[in-house]
Amino acid sequence: MLSDNLSQSELIAHLERSLIDAMNKYDVPGLSIAVIHQYSIIWSRAFGVLQAGQVAPIRADTSFKLAPSVSQSRRLLFSIWCKLDNLISIQT
Repeated sequence: MLSDNLSQSELIAHLERSLIDAMNKYDVPGLSIAVIHQYSIIWSRAFGVLQAGQVAPIRADTSFKLAPSVSQSRRLLFSIWCKLDNLISIQT
């Protein structure tokens, strides 16, 4: 659910900036993300490269291996979630 004071394009722009900031902070060379609403992908994007030091970009069909440290992945997700906490609500 989008915040009342942000348009969808503003929220996506903020999400993209937040992802790039988190990738830089946690030295993540690349990631792929999708936003799902009512069982449909409403937005998806790939960022960066599969391996640091390489130039091949991440694509929508790129396969990822599980991170060497699951806690690193959780930390990244948690930091993004916290940063966006005031912008979106998560309904269960």
